[in-house]
Amino acid sequence: MRYIWLTILFIASSAPGLLGQVASPIPYQNAAISSADEYATEAGLEILQKGGNAVDAAIAVQFALAVTLPRAGNIGGGGFMVLHLSNGDVKTLDFREKSPANARRDMFLDDEGNYVPEKSRVGGLASGVPGTVDGMISALERYGTLPLEVIMEPAIRLAASGFRLKHSHAESLNSHRENLEQFEESAEIFLRPDGTLWREGHLFIQNELSETLERIARQGRDGFYSGITARLLVQELQRQGGIMTLRDLRNYSSVWRDPIVAEYNGHLLYMMPPPSSGGVVMKQVLSMIGDLNPDQIGVNSSSYIHKLSEAFKRSFADRNYYLGDPDFATIPIGNATVRRIYITAIFRFRPGSGYSG
Repeated sequence: MRYIWLTILFIASSAPGLLGQVASPIPYQNAAISSADEYATEAGLEILQKGGNAVDAAIAVQFALAVTLPRAGNIGGGGFMVLHLSNGDVKTLDFREKSPANARRDMFLDDEGNYVPEKSRVGGLASGVPGTVDGMISALERYGTLPLEVIMEPAIRLAASGFRLKHSHAESLNSHRENLEQFEESAEIFLRPDGTLWREGHLFIQNELSETLERIARQGRDGFYSGITARLLVQELQRQGGIMTLRDLRNYSSVWRDPIVAEYNGHLLYMMPPPSSGGVVMKQVLSMIGDLNPDQIGVNSSSYIHKLSEAFKRSFADRNYYLGDPDFATIPIGNATVRRIYITAIFRFRPGSGYSG
């Protein structure tokens, strides 16, 4: 009997909060899929039942999330993937967004040099070059087994035929009404045409998204990073004040990287390396609390909380100071960094004032 344990964790950037829901777990005999959305989980199960492997199912889940839960998985953002293969190898894939080639260090400042947060959060300048589609295709080409057209069938069906909103779907859409009204296209897609609120059971159809997904399914990478989809994307971003170009899209490529490996209490942990900060931070934290015994000092005791707090404080000091995109920054990963954090953190924290930079 073949057992597949599939946990889908995509770190994706998109409009926060859209279409959120919590579903009860469903048991299966030979496989387990965990994702942030019931419809997406069912899409992954469908692919497994068609003979796909865990990577095929993960990709199906990702594209389905782009339809039903775009804050968790989307085609306009990016993310990370950690793969544990049957032979024991661990691979990581970085498909996070990248800055357009015309990006400059002062583009989020006003004329007087003050940082304007909204410029980096709303509008054309807030968007990086999306990496999800390239990442999914890269993973499929290296480790998948089924054709892309087959893997994307559930997502296309969910977009074209629609899906019935759960209560949390409707509440999330309604709660973001004010933000969605700022942009004509967003309002047309995500708000009801008669002005009424969404309710559980309403059918939610996204025809244009289904057409975009179909182009990706037929043409692969070219169906998103060139052609009509790319032209429409760049045209709208530039209309909103953005600087992304067709060349930025054509030049995007995801990156396979070596994982961060940490040993703790006899266990090996394989984690995403930079530009993700999680693996580095957790390795530093674990290196400092290695002798922490909860049975002796008590979980959530003052000593327990103090040691964890200090470990995280120092690790996040290094995170804010050192970490960035390894393609453009030198990041001192390794034992030297772990030893040095006790020194560097002292000079970057002032008592009572928090992180001072």
